[in-house]
Amino acid sequence: MSTTELTYANKLEALKQQPTHMLKEVGDQWRTPDDLYWGIFANYGPFVRDLFTDGDNAKCPNYYTVEDNALIQDWTKDLAGGKGYANPPYSRSSYEDDQAITGMRNIIAKSLEERDKGAKFVYLIKSATSEVWWPEEADHIVLIRGRISFDLPTWFKPVDKKQSASSAGFACAIAIFDKTWQGERFSYAKREDLLRDGQVMLDMIEDRAERKVIQIKNEMLAEQKKPIHIVSFSGGRTSAYLVHLMEQKRKEEGLEVRYVFMDTGAEHPKTYEFIRNCVQHFKIKLTCLRTVINPNLGIGVTYRVIPLEEIGPDLQPWKDMLKKYGKPYVHGAFCTSRMKTDPNKKYLDETYGKGNYHAWLGIRADEPKRLKPRQDISYLADISDFEKQDILDWWANQPFDLEIPEWLGNCVFCLKKGLNKIALAAKDEPELAIQFVDITEHGDIRQGLKYSEGQMYRQHNSLSSIIEQYKDTSRDEILSTIRGGHAMDSGSCSESCEALVCDADDDVETTNDVWPAEVKDLVEAALDAEPCEPTDSFYQALCAVANEQLLLKREKQKVIDYLVIQLKEAA
Repeated sequence: MSTTELTYANKLEALKQQPTHMLKEVGDQWRTPDDLYWGIFANYGPFVRDLFTDGDNAKCPNYYTVEDNALIQDWTKDLAGGKGYANPPYSRSSYEDDQAITGMRNIIAKSLEERDKGAKFVYLIKSATSEVWWPEEADHIVLIRGRISFDLPTWFKPVDKKQSASSAGFACAIAIFDKTWQGERFSYAKREDLLRDGQVMLDMIEDRAERKVIQIKNEMLAEQKKPIHIVSFSGGRTSAYLVHLMEQKRKEEGLEVRYVFMDTGAEHPKTYEFIRNCVQHFKIKLTCLRTVINPNLGIGVTYRVIPLEEIGPDLQPWKDMLKKYGKPYVHGAFCTSRMKTDPNKKYLDETYGKGNYHAWLGIRADEPKRLKPRQDISYLADISDFEKQDILDWWANQPFDLEIPEWLGNCVFCLKKGLNKIALAAKDEPELAIQFVDITEHGDIRQGLKYSEGQMYRQHNSLSSIIEQYKDTSRDEILSTIRGGHAMDSGSCSESCEALVCDADDDVETTNDVWPAEVKDLVEAALDAEPCEPTDSFYQALCAVANEQLLLKREKQKVIDYLVIQLKEAA
C-alpha cells in the first residue's frame, strides 16, 4: 500500500481514536441521515454497494473503504448489474504516485467512465451548480426542495457542548448515472416526501427485524431448552397413575412437566373430589381449563384458565355448547372437540408454541385400539405395562381412590356409553339425571339440527326415553347385563375422551361379542327375515339392541320385528 494512501487512512484512524473531537475535524465522514437514504433507496434504488465510505458510515452491506480506494476499483464488475450509492467525499484532491485518492473532479471523471461501461449508481451531492465538478453529464438530476442536514459520525465524541451538528443544512441534489435512462434530464423532489418514504422503509425494516429476532430466539430456545411434557389429566384412575409416574420421571430425569385438566362441567362430583386429592397428594400444579364458546357463528372456541376451586358439575360448558351448536349425537360427538380438544390445543399452542411440547395420555397397554402412533404424543403404555386390574390394585393400596363405579366415569351421561350404562347411571344418580335432561331436552338449544328433539343416544334415544325404557328394570338386572356383556372390559366407555385426541367416532363403545345364545338366536332370526351380510360391528350392535329389548321384557317376536326394522333402515 502506498505511503500517501496509508497517510490518509492513518490520519482517519487516528482521528477516530481521539478521546474527543471538534466539528471542524470532521471532513469526509458526515453521514447521510437514515430516513433520507431509505427515501432515496425507495425511489431510485435498490442499492447493492456504497462506493465511498470510511468503513463506519456505509449504507449498504457491500462497500469500498478508504483502504480500497474506490477510484481504482472496477465498479461495473463489482456492481454486477445492481446499483451503487454514494454520498461522496468533498475533500481536496490528493494523489499517490499520480493515482487520485480523493477530489470531486476525480470522482466525477471515474463516474462517467464507469457509467459508459454500463455501471449504474446514484449520488447525493451538494446542489453546487457553480462548482467545476458539477455533473453536467449525469443522466438525470433531481433537485431537492428543502435543505438537508447530515449526521455526525458514530465515533464522534464532542469536546464540549458547542460541538453539535447544525440543523441549518444546505441544498442538495440527487445525481443519477445510468446510460439506459430514458426520462427527463431534470426534476424536483420534496425533502418531506423523501423523508416520509424513507420512514416507511425503516418501519418495514424494523418490523421485519423484530420478527426475525423472535424467530431466531424461538429456534434457539427450541434447540437449547428441554422439551415440555404435557400430561392430559382426565380425572380417571389410569390418568392419575400416569401423573404419579411422570412425577417420578420429572424428579429423576429433570423433565419439564405440566399437567392440564379440561373441565366440561359434566363429571361426577366424586371425580372432582378425586382430582383435588391428586393435586394435593402428588403436590402438582394443575392448570384447569374451560371452553369459552362465542355465541356468534363462524367464531371458534377458545379457553379460560380457572382456579382448581372453581371446577365442578355445573354443566355450564354443556349449556353454552347446546345453545350455539345444538346437540351432539352418538356418531357426531362434537362435544369432545368443542369442550376438550379445540380449547386445549389452543391453550397449549399459545402458551408453549406449536411443536414445542410433547403430550402424554393415560392409555394402557390393554387398550390397543386407542394406542394410535403419533410423533407428538406418548402413552402410559410407553412407560408401563400396567393393565386395568393392575391400576385398580395399585389404587386399592393408596390413601384415597376414585369412589365411583366405572359406569359413572367420564361425563356421567356420555352419549358414547351404551344404553344400559346410561340407565344404570340414571338410577344411581337421579338428581344428576334430572339436571341433564333439563338442559339437553328443555334448555336453550339451537334447533334445526340432527337429533334436535333430544335424541342424542343410540337408536335415536334421549336420556328421558332411556329412563322410561328401564323404569321397570331393577338396578341389579341392568348391572348384570353390563358385567355379563363384558362392557367393563378395557377400551369400553369407562375410558375417557382425551383432550388431545379427538376420535369420537372411533371411541363409541362397542359391546363384546360374548352374548347369550338367546340374544344371538333373535339376531339370526331377524337376519333370516331380512337377509344381509352385516359387518362385525353392526352385528354386535344388533346383539346389544336385542339384549336391551329382552331386559325390557319384550316378547321375542316383537324383538325380532324391531330388529328387522333396524335392518331395513340400515339398508
